[in-house]
Amino acid sequence: SVDLQTNSASGVTIINKVGSTIKAGSAGSTKNDAIEGTDSTNLIVNNSGTIQATNMRGIYIKDSTNMTITNESTGTIKADVRAAIYGNGSTDFTMHNYGNIDSNNRTIEGSSATNLTIKNYDGGIIDSTNGSTIKYTGTTNTTINNYSGAIIQSPGAVYSVYLNNGSTVTIYNEGEISAA
Repeated sequence: SVDLQTNSASGVTIINKVGSTIKAGSAGSTKNDAIEGTDSTNLIVNNSGTIQATNMRGIYIKDSTNMTITNESTGTIKADVRAAIYGNGSTDFTMHNYGNIDSNNRTIEGSSATNLTIKNYDGGIIDSTNGSTIKYTGTTNTTINNYSGAIIQSPGAVYSVYLNNGSTVTIYNEGEISAA
């Protein structure tokens, strides 16, 4: 796994190529999160392979600024227990999804975000087995674009997108957003 917490990293780019895996929580592992970017600035994650956490979160972001995650059409970001992407107190966070982002419970989750943008493109699937697929509380300036051919779904939840106590929220949908 990749841990950026120690040095409050700045200007880090992580590129996970096709056929490659960044994984946490496997037998003998002490890490819960495949990628942790706490107190990071200018963090970029480009995923064409697999980012997976079997215990907690695929990507964990806390109190970070100016982050971009791009999940390409061959990419999978997955968490077996918790959110695939989890962020608290983040500013200027942009997510581009062309592939699959999946979690058993709340796929993209967090709180207290400012300038949160999630773009799900044609062929992109953001899926949660249980719980809201996208769940954020206390956000300011949140935009979710679900383009034609894209899917945001949660077959085991009441809401697929759950934004609570937010201000200036825009949801643009040309694809499918569905819940139970």
